[in-house]
Amino acid sequence: VTGTEPVRVGSLPLDTMFSPELLLVGDRVVVIGRDPAAAKGRVTPGTRVLVVDVADPSAPTVVRESAYDSTLVTARQHGDVVRLVVSTGLPALDFAEPGFFRREATSLETNQDVVRASSIDDWLPHVTTVGPDGTLDTGREQLLDCDDVAIPASDAGLGTVAVVGFDVHDPATTDAIAVTTPSETVYVSGEHLYLASSAYRSGWQVCCWDVPQRDPQVVPDDGTTYLYGFSLDGTATRYAASGQVDGSVADRWSLDEHDGVLRVAVGPTMRTGSFSSIVTLSQEGSDLVEAGRVDRLGVGEEIKSVRWFDDLAVVVTFRQTDPFYTIDLSDPFDPQLLGELKIPGFSSYLHPIDGDLMIGMGSAADPATGITSGAKASLFDISDLTAPREVDTVAYPAGSTAQAGFDPRQFTWLPDHRTALTGITRGFEGVTGYVSVLRVGDAGVTNELVEVEYGDEVTDVRVVPLPDGRVVLVTGDAVSFFGL
Repeated sequence: VTGTEPVRVGSLPLDTMFSPELLLVGDRVVVIGRDPAAAKGRVTPGTRVLVVDVADPSAPTVVRESAYDSTLVTARQHGDVVRLVVSTGLPALDFAEPGFFRREATSLETNQDVVRASSIDDWLPHVTTVGPDGTLDTGREQLLDCDDVAIPASDAGLGTVAVVGFDVHDPATTDAIAVTTPSETVYVSGEHLYLASSAYRSGWQVCCWDVPQRDPQVVPDDGTTYLYGFSLDGTATRYAASGQVDGSVADRWSLDEHDGVLRVAVGPTMRTGSFSSIVTLSQEGSDLVEAGRVDRLGVGEEIKSVRWFDDLAVVVTFRQTDPFYTIDLSDPFDPQLLGELKIPGFSSYLHPIDGDLMIGMGSAADPATGITSGAKASLFDISDLTAPREVDTVAYPAGSTAQAGFDPRQFTWLPDHRTALTGITRGFEGVTGYVSVLRVGDAGVTNELVEVEYGDEVTDVRVVPLPDGRVVLVTGDAVSFFGL
């Protein structure tokens, strides 16, 4: 990308991977993708990881390949260390199904015997590694030992989540730890990794995997979220503390850590009132203990977005209008609601820009019915935290969607240009993808929609700023410079 046009200098086929992602660490790239063949009898797809040397970009070379019989939850990079969080579901044991010649009680007894006859090898995650010469390095082996698996005192469901850390310059040496939880929510700060898991008790019992039957005695989710904290130490991840909070955690953006205090945005469940809350938790020994909270955010509504700062949280909830809340977190033992703004629609992604301004990407909505009509961009002024203001808005065409609410990589802020580039799609069949060029000036926000992609590749659009000030546009088919 140093010349007048982007030029491809090398490539590496990823034939066995689906939906690959990558992390760039110096002259090495860690490529991570789904691989059904790696599952080895698991119900869920496996994960394949390649460590690729790109010191010579014309000849990318695989230096390490690992196949996990676990599903990737997320991957994080701290300097030269990469951590994979993988989830292993229940093993595919030979369960019996009730039918015309087999009663349910008989199937239950048979299946209990199957579980008793299983070994720990059936339940723990495994990994298969391949060295730089393309031959098996270790063969299929357990990812970790029983001593490396923590079993929570509270039953949060069946499953195993493992954290695997390695230095990209020594990928053959790994550290792994696991906890028996089906958690799919992971937040990582500079010092800690947190898992959030709900104690899911489905109203459907599955005595035979393919025929779920309603069981009135099985209660739904009890409304509690369980939190597990781990400290980061080089490539190692060590258990630190655990706790719980009433309410539901929507995603990783609902958690944040500052000065050793965990802050959590929780939505309503059967154990809370009909509102959302901000809860702060401090570590006391091996326990995460509630320190403070702010309740009654968005009564009867759901959280749409959260943005955390050192001493501030901004929360957006929605049902018919968009309450935009500012919360003072300077004293984690006594957080306070500062201000509230109600406007039509909602912001599903918030991005701070220069000064006291924020851009919110989301949806416009009818203030009376709450029915959404199309994408919307809002410019907020939070210079007075007790009275946040919506300074300006951009209304996109009907049937459009702001992609930043689903993937934050669909939003890029260019401070030197005071311009945001963000993905907008329109349509459900025959979808068109745009880059919205939002220019922030003294008078507000102006918008230019640039058509860039079509079909099922619209969500793959990326804009990449370069150090020389230019911007690269990546679509499903091409790489080009994007004119500002």
